[in-house]
Amino acid sequence: MKDKGIKILLVISIISISFSSILTRMSASPPVLIAFYRMALSSLLIFPFLFIKKIKIERKEILLSMLVGIILALHFITWITSLSYTSIASSVILVTSHPFFVSIVSFLLFKEKLHRKSIFGIILAFSGIIILFSSDYFYLPKTLKGDLLAFLGGIFAGTYIIGGRKIRQKAGIFEYNFIVYGTSSIFLLLLCLLFKMNLEVSSKEFTIFLLMAIFPTLLGHFLFTFCIKYVKAAVISVSFLGEPIGSSILATILFREVPGIFSMVGGVIILLGIYLVASSEVKNI
Repeated sequence: MKDKGIKILLVISIISISFSSILTRMSASPPVLIAFYRMALSSLLIFPFLFIKKIKIERKEILLSMLVGIILALHFITWITSLSYTSIASSVILVTSHPFFVSIVSFLLFKEKLHRKSIFGIILAFSGIIILFSSDYFYLPKTLKGDLLAFLGGIFAGTYIIGGRKIRQKAGIFEYNFIVYGTSSIFLLLLCLLFKMNLEVSSKEFTIFLLMAIFPTLLGHFLFTFCIKYVKAAVISVSFLGEPIGSSILATILFREVPGIFSMVGGVIILLGIYLVASSEVKNI
């Protein structure tokens, strides 16, 4: 595929994924129910594409994909819940901090080499997180819970990425995502039933959920996964930095959420650290 086409797809992905937190904030449903509908509808939208080109998946890959699906569900639960306690800017910045977490885990578990640039980026990102946490603790203590949940959501996101690395080398993109999204939705459905949540939603809520499945999930994350085949993982990782920037701008326009000065400073330092880590990556995800 031509470079120009890939660049266009990446731009579409960044814009689409930036609406994730905005659409989530618009919903009045519980976090687990939001996550369930987003994953369930995404699975249904992907299902027809399974018949285009059938790729056989081994049992081991299926089981690992199911595990990744549960991890993805935990990511959405923690991150969506965080939006009820902290600002969109802080939440999205912290949840997209997964590149430096991935680098640390890859170094410890897979003995992947850490470049000096990555080490400096990790230190920088941690410094920014401390500034952001400290700022919210002293000035807006109620938001600290949201910050911690968003950071935990970032750890789950990093685990999701690590888990999917080798699986995606053997499984087709539609097969892999269908199993992951499907397992995630089943796990979330069980939680909804466990907590006796009402699965019936209004037409407005359903529209929001459908938009989540179409834009942030399929035109966002799914397109990013597709582009990995044609560009370096570093380009994809750096492209993810467009989400907190886009989401923060949209939150300012739509919800009048303007980050405080210390939150902005911490956020910029985190993004710079993530950029250094992501841009130093040389292997494909």
